[in-house]
Amino acid sequence: MNSNIKAEEFRRQNLQLAVVIDRSGSMEGESMESVKKALHKLVEQLTANDELAIIQFDDAPR
Repeated sequence: MNSNIKAEEFRRQNLQLAVVIDRSGSMEGESMESVKKALHKLVEQLTANDELAIIQFDDAPR
């Protein structure tokens, strides 16, 4: 596959993300640890111009 976009010239758009996290009892232990690791990886990729909202819920959003 060919593209006329050169990698060194590519600039991604600023991101506006919302992440919804289930904090109910079913997410305890390894499941929640996986979520935390994924969030850390996500945050490492963000720039100062990106926006991230984190919404937690168990039986209702917080």
